[in-house]
Amino acid sequence: MACPNCEEQNDDCGCGSQALTINQICNPVQCEVPQCAESFDANCSIYTGPDIVCDTIVIVTAGTSMAQAVANISAYFCSSILNIALTPGPTGAAGANGTNGTNGIDGIDGHLILRRTAPMVVSPVSLLPYSLDNLLLPNTNDGIKITLFVIVADTSAGGVSILKDGVPIYVVDLTKIGTFEVTLFLTRSGTNMVGYGMTNEIVSGIISGNWTPITVANWFATTPVSLTFSSDGNANVTFGELTIEQLKAI
Repeated sequence: MACPNCEEQNDDCGCGSQALTINQICNPVQCEVPQCAESFDANCSIYTGPDIVCDTIVIVTAGTSMAQAVANISAYFCSSILNIALTPGPTGAAGANGTNGTNGIDGIDGHLILRRTAPMVVSPVSLLPYSLDNLLLPNTNDGIKITLFVIVADTSAGGVSILKDGVPIYVVDLTKIGTFEVTLFLTRSGTNMVGYGMTNEIVSGIISGNWTPITVANWFATTPVSLTFSSDGNANVTFGELTIEQLKAI
């Protein structure tokens, strides 16, 4: 460019006092705006050096305008960066374990003691007594679940009794034809057994009675305990499946 004053004593300081001009013969591109020494249109400047190559890809060839050369270089590197496959870093260390939650309430572990399938008895007599070893219930909160299915064939049928050592602990009167489920839950409380009994009608799902409280004092006075299931002498009452489960406090 022209430099009439470069803080030098001579006026031209090595440069002509007039702006440089471009020899039109050296530039084959016809530009709309005349060029001057201070500004050059990139579209009017031609790259004349050797081909610019990256690996085996030719990016710029001789005779390309500088505007196109810069655009080619920009496009090549933008595309290369986008296609770079990044290698995942190493897996981070596992975090610390959280604080243990509060323990839940102790449950009861069920264990099948006895199962007898239908028909249990088809005459008005008691089932054979079942001996329950007291060693099965050594601790407070241990217990048993008794389930007995009863079939009633006459509306005048009598009751069903569950007896411990010959003494009734649960009695239900059945005056409706149908199939019923008698259920007892008994839990050890010291030397006694306490719990509830209920009888449900199976077909309709009707509950024929509320839970009836049961308390059997001195349950563990005898060893073993003898359980008897009686149809109270009525031939129209028969027994189906019987199960006795041990409920072990855990």
